[in-house]
Amino acid sequence: MIRTFLARVGLAMALAISIPTAAVAQDQPATPEGTDWHLTAYASGGGLTAVPWSIDATLLLEDGSASGGNGCNQFSGDYDLVGDSLTFGSTLGVTLMACVGDHATVEAGYMAALPDVASWAIEDDELRLSDANGVVILEFAERIVGLTESDIAAIEALFKTQQADIDRLGERVDNVRIGVLRDRIKALEAEVKTLRARQSSAAVTDGSSFTAAEKVLLEAIPAMIRSACVPRRSDNPFGTVAAVQCTPSASIVRDMAYYLMESGPATAVWEARMNQYNVKDGPGSCRKGKKDKVYYTPGPNADGCYVNADGRANLRYLAAATSCKQLDAGNTHLKRPTLYIAVLGNNKNLAALTKWAEPDKYGGPDTLYKPIKRPNEAHSPMCPGS
Repeated sequence: MIRTFLARVGLAMALAISIPTAAVAQDQPATPEGTDWHLTAYASGGGLTAVPWSIDATLLLEDGSASGGNGCNQFSGDYDLVGDSLTFGSTLGVTLMACVGDHATVEAGYMAALPDVASWAIEDDELRLSDANGVVILEFAERIVGLTESDIAAIEALFKTQQADIDRLGERVDNVRIGVLRDRIKALEAEVKTLRARQSSAAVTDGSSFTAAEKVLLEAIPAMIRSACVPRRSDNPFGTVAAVQCTPSASIVRDMAYYLMESGPATAVWEARMNQYNVKDGPGSCRKGKKDKVYYTPGPNADGCYVNADGRANLRYLAAATSCKQLDAGNTHLKRPTLYIAVLGNNKNLAALTKWAEPDKYGGPDTLYKPIKRPNEAHSPMCPGS
């Protein structure tokens, strides 16, 4: 299963890199025959359900014989094509491999729709098969295009799921096999990073850059990671004024995010996450590698740590302005400006991740969770009324 996943994602990413996003105009096929069609949607619950990007279900019509893959098994049978009329034989031969999850769901929807097909039509390189009432029940694409942002997010979600499976298997199977799987996943993660970097570069070229509020936040981020940050404009906590996502080149860190918020909402978000993982008050135990305590710094600053369900170390910081009671962030008047910072590690080593995030305690430069001092000094034009 894992090997199949890795092979499919590797192929998808290779296609995404090699095939331009804007497809070259081609003549549309005059008939559905002779083309390898890829299923994109099937009838379900009174509408059409999209096929997940990781499942490739196909259809080939050739000389009266229909064949393809239904997302789980292979099928074959007869069909009749006259004008725009298309029907499939009453009996389709299907292999009997057992599947679960999305693969089984797509197979059931696909095979249930095929016998109801009564007509066909091709529009914009898409094959649409309709029932006797003219309702579209199956849709196919002629060719594969580049990965979208949502595809990349789906790949990352699958990475996390596969990583959790690998961590569980690590207690029972041979370490060498686990090592090979980890190396493959790291290579795929590197490919995703490259794709994200290319998309960020493209966004800058087409005029989309940091907003005024994001620039205020960017100035608050330590120089050692600032160049590895891009705007984050979705999936942000309630109350966020601006946010950036950073991927520093440090083996101990997976990624991190900075959120510019007012003190109240930032504290609420931080406390909600601590409560979710049952983190209690206590001494500075994050640096000792423990996950069941929170360390509070004086005033409204706080830091907490835990290991999440995927077995990865997490640090969550609050950092309030020390010399600025209000901030002008891109025409947004922000009272008691505060940073909420989330740092996700590559493994469950809390002590190592905390040491990286708090270099000042080890003789290094500013800690990650007090950078807001820089743009909020009293003389700064971004800090009126100080």
